Amino acid sequence: MDNEIPLQEHHVMAKMIQEANRTMIRHCDIVIANLSPFRGPEPDSGTVWEVGYAQAFGKKVLAYSNDRRSLKVKTQAILNLGNRSTDKEGLMIEDFGLSHNLMFAECVVAEDFEGCLKYLQHSSASLQEIIQLGNPLLRQHAKKVEEIHSQETQSLIETLITTAQASKGIGIAAPQIGISKAIIIMASYPNERYPNAPLMKPTALINPEILFHSKDKEKGWEGCLSISGIRAQVPRHTWVEVTYTNAEGKKEQARFEDFLARIFQHEYDHLIGKVYIDHVESTQDIVTEKEYQKKMQALHQKNAI
Repeated sequence: MDNEIPLQEHHVMAKMIQEANRTMIRHCDIVIANLSPFRGPEPDSGTVWEVGYAQAFGKKVLAYSNDRRSLKVKTQAILNLGNRSTDKEGLMIEDFGLSHNLMFAECVVAEDFEGCLKYLQHSSASLQEIIQLGNPLLRQHAKKVEEIHSQETQSLIETLITTAQASKGIGIAAPQIGISKAIIIMASYPNERYPNAPLMKPTALINPEILFHSKDKEKGWEGCLSISGIRAQVPRHTWVEVTYTNAEGKKEQARFEDFLARIFQHEYDHLIGKVYIDHVESTQDIVTEKEYQKKMQALHQKNAI
């Protein structure tokens, strides 16, 4: 129970618990809420009410969810709807590419309570400005990381993760925050920038190298936190086999395919002084962010029909 309430008639106890919760929210500084699916694709209704109550009082609200797929994908999966855009009652499923209803989706910053604490701990101190195209640091080759277990390296990893999350990015490289070190973060999840992105827990890849890759390439849409306002169709290898050192100092080997392969290649480019528009085959493959969103909206409507 949220509060210790003496045994009384149920309706009296309910009212006392509600008022106690209101009092706690009014007197707290920060609310951390569990917005994981509860008896269906949506969060617990009481928790949703508490989030709204806290926001109405101007409280800082963070939330976590153990399922950060887009609301549409999550609803389709949990309710066994297949690819339908309506539920079994024929009602349209909200589809903004967000993990939760648009009214509080921006609150969800982590997969668990500890992740919210880390976000709070580092968001103010560690959030870094992302440098933009034209800054010479984006064209330098990053230096190899020697001291993986050092506090400096571990703090840099946390800073990169926090900065990527705050910017709604699915990946980031150390050079993008002005630090020329060979560290990239892959943190794929469905969001408004990439609604169909697969889930991948934020992972640090230190001193990564490409061992093998597919002969074939495939075009796909890319954007970049360091190049605001545009998107482009970029040809990439459909799979890559890579080696890297993880945050614990262990050597790893992995094979990334499709969208994850694209993320890896995009971030790896930042370590060798390249950006995604260097690979564009034609200027006609470049569009503004506004036009890209129009294209995606039209595609969603076509799929819904």
